[in-house]
Amino acid sequence: MPTAVFIAKKCRDSKWKLSDFSDDDSFLYKLKDNNVTTIKDISQIMRGLEIGRNRTSNEGEIPFITGSNIQKFYIKSQSYISHRTLNAFGKDSYYFTGERILIRETGSELTSIYLDYELYSNRSLYSIKINNGSFDYKFVLACLNSKILQFYYEVKFKSDTNLFPKIRIGQVKELPIPKVNNSQQQPVIAVVNQIIKAKAADQQADTLELESQMNLLLYKLYNLNYNEVKVVDSEFGLTEEEYVSLLISE
Repeated sequence: MPTAVFIAKKCRDSKWKLSDFSDDDSFLYKLKDNNVTTIKDISQIMRGLEIGRNRTSNEGEIPFITGSNIQKFYIKSQSYISHRTLNAFGKDSYYFTGERILIRETGSELTSIYLDYELYSNRSLYSIKINNGSFDYKFVLACLNSKILQFYYEVKFKSDTNLFPKIRIGQVKELPIPKVNNSQQQPVIAVVNQIIKAKAADQQADTLELESQMNLLLYKLYNLNYNEVKVVDSEFGLTEEEYVSLLISE
């Protein structure tokens, strides 16, 4: 059985740890070299407000979301809190206004959204504020919602139980982001903009093809070879020749 196929099957059937891979047979070590940085090196992260659902309502003064209100790339619903609640439990408004990424704490998949307006959230969402101008928010969003970081998270961090799996702030900080220039980020950003636009118009919009395009671009930017891509994405549709011939301008 080819190595890539074996590893992909193993990852579906049981739990790997990073130590299960050697330097010679694991591309995961590529994600720790000089071609990547980490979330902690390009951003500041803060957990949301310590507010439970008992303090939210369907109507109110201040829009508010929890982890259960989001899916990848979009907000599916929201609730409200009062000014009194915000005053009692508020944190630095910096993390609840302007451009930022929210990533959900609980769930089997890494799930993130992009925001550029004031919206408050609770502790089940982490707010990521990028402080390195070399990285676009929507490029980082693509990485966080990608198959490659989902695979990386499952191998390195995910617990052996499927009961309320969580990604902790410390784990988010260690997620690798490729060091690529602005022109290399632009094709990814363009696809992400299409996904966000489609979901804003219709939450049920089928964006799987767009997400496949996004993942393909990221495989190249993370410098994965064809066999490594097949480990991450067993349903990857390109031939090796097609994948190798794909170039992203520098």
